[in-house]
Amino acid sequence: TGPIHIVWDMSETPAPTQDVPQQSTRARSSHWKALLLLCAALFLTKMWDGILLEDPARYASVSRCILDTGDWVTMHETPQRPYFNKPPLYFWLTAILFKLFGISVWAARFWSALAGIGTVLLLYDIVRAYCDEKTALLAGISLALTNDFLRYSHVGRLDAPQVFFMTMMLWGYVRAVKHRSSWAALAPGIACGLGILTKGPVALLMLPVIALAALVNHEAGLFFRRKLFWLGLLMGAAIAVPW
Repeated sequence: TGPIHIVWDMSETPAPTQDVPQQSTRARSSHWKALLLLCAALFLTKMWDGILLEDPARYASVSRCILDTGDWVTMHETPQRPYFNKPPLYFWLTAILFKLFGISVWAARFWSALAGIGTVLLLYDIVRAYCDEKTALLAGISLALTNDFLRYSHVGRLDAPQVFFMTMMLWGYVRAVKHRSSWAALAPGIACGLGILTKGPVALLMLPVIALAALVNHEAGLFFRRKLFWLGLLMGAAIAVPW
């Protein structure tokens, strides 16, 4: 019996069947779609239900008075009574919907519900920067199913837009340091200005939170040396200071 010769044919070696980056992208896309569908079912389907009560009714009245008086600078609760309790951004946006689609309950609640959805998606992206895709998805679902968050988002209050802008501030920091996104460094300042124009100076509280996170994670130098961060603060100030 002659010697046995073993020949390795590398051409028959099976090639990898999974492209990891592509697989991750598909998973991320499916998670976004799942969150969007869940949020649409939770936040948008109840916009037509019931009537506006208490603060949401007052905010709708202020928005309607913009159209009645034609005054987009000074807010009014009635044509004869000025309203200075809250900044004007939410009232401007609602008045635009009233003008385009007519005065309705859903138009008064739309921006609040949209802000709730936006906050869920931002939270998903923030958590994904530090954890895996499934953990990020679970975080988004948990927030969407939180009773108080859901209730405040679809009744037409200012809380949901305020939380959205404050979350966007944190999201901008995370995108800038974890994904090296230069333009994301603009987000904290601009979102802070929009938050102030929505519900007042409470949005400023997120700035020390971002500073603390940067110090704890040893990212302060990486983030605060970005010129776009300071430009964003100037832009935010330009948005909020006139009010």
